[in-house]
Amino acid sequence: MTENQQDDFHSKLTTMKSKLTEVENTDKKSEACKVLAQIFGNDFPIKADRSYVGTSESA
Repeated sequence: MTENQQDDFHSKLTTMKSKLTEVENTDKKSEACKVLAQIFGNDFPIKADRSYVGTSESA
């Protein structure tokens, strides 16, 4: 990888880490899915609003 490619890759990883932290701190599945869709695009489904904290879905 060139230095520019390395910098770009590092930037993308930093952004992903930030988004995953945001997902970790949300209690609504739909909000978490919206944030993940920003990273993974249209391939990531957005689920209906439903709290998932403390359920089997939180794993």
